Amino acid sequence: MIIGFDCVNIKSGGGVTHIVELVSSADPTRDHFECLYVWGSKALLDSLPNYSWIIKQWHPWFDKSIFHRLIWQTFLLRIKATKLKCNLLFIPSSTIFCFFRPVVTMHQNLLPFQWSELRRYGLSLTTARLIFLRICQSVAFHLSDGVIFLSSYSQEVVEKAIGTLLCKKTVIPHGVSKIYPEPIHHSRPNLVSDVSKTQLLYVSTIDLYKHQWHVVEGVALARQRLQLDLQLAFIGHPYHPALNKLNCAFNRFDPYAKWSTYHGPIHHDKLADYYVKSNIFIWASTCETFGIPLLEATLFNLPIICSNYEPMKSMLGESALYFDPLRPSTLADALELMVGNSALPQILLNRAKLKLSISSDEVAEKTFAFFRQVLITE
Repeated sequence: MIIGFDCVNIKSGGGVTHIVELVSSADPTRDHFECLYVWGSKALLDSLPNYSWIIKQWHPWFDKSIFHRLIWQTFLLRIKATKLKCNLLFIPSSTIFCFFRPVVTMHQNLLPFQWSELRRYGLSLTTARLIFLRICQSVAFHLSDGVIFLSSYSQEVVEKAIGTLLCKKTVIPHGVSKIYPEPIHHSRPNLVSDVSKTQLLYVSTIDLYKHQWHVVEGVALARQRLQLDLQLAFIGHPYHPALNKLNCAFNRFDPYAKWSTYHGPIHHDKLADYYVKSNIFIWASTCETFGIPLLEATLFNLPIICSNYEPMKSMLGESALYFDPLRPSTLADALELMVGNSALPQILLNRAKLKLSISSDEVAEKTFAFFRQVLITE
């Protein structure tokens, strides 16, 4: 089995992390394949390991505009994949503009399929782009021979929006990362041991559906109630309209930058340091397919205070405290409960490690097994 990975539209965030993890965890013997051809940007290909069975494919157009990438996918991908004798194409970005078969796609972005979230962007180029993605991905899913979803919730939302998919489908959540060095995996628990100073961390794209500005307000309320030095750090790529809202919250609640900081995007090599130094992880998203940082937080022994939206509640169950991202006072309530009960963080962490125990090796094994199912059907 020779498989082609078309990753030219995977540029940042969880998509890159997933591809790096999946390819790094694959095993030709266990997963019954000969080699993987991976098309992608220079940055993505540089992040992949240099195994003999990973054959990296780069073209200058992959680092140019989306139109260059669409032209390449439409007119050249099928020719290249056929010439290299690929038995199957995996397109994790869920945009199909070629006629190669069989093809497996993956749903990673729920935002285009939830109108309530799309409305946050108003009349803007972002809204137009998301609607375009909805159309492209809807067509792609119906044309696919197989579709991988990250959660049952995301599958339910997508099929409600575009109709039941008749192809093969499966749910394979993300697994625990192997990106970070092994000693960090086993670092001692970073729990709320010193209530005089607690470091809160939120790792995610600064975006309108991530509600970072509400988190600032919620932490400000908790600081007033508890009279504790709660320090808050944000890390992630900025969407500038959301970053403007975050900066307004900084100016309103922490004008002298005494307890809140935005560090911008941080590479995984340095991101580990922020996880290790933190005490509590906060996640305030209202639209997700999964949420890789929740896995990373658990990996670094951080108890989680999480949005009460799906699929987070199904994903974490009783292993987190929940709040309403649109009501900052509920975050203050959760923080008060977390720091007021010395046993609670460890209890939540133990539950999370059991709930989120699937490894990246298991994810790779399930993914390649699904590829074989699709091939057998064909």
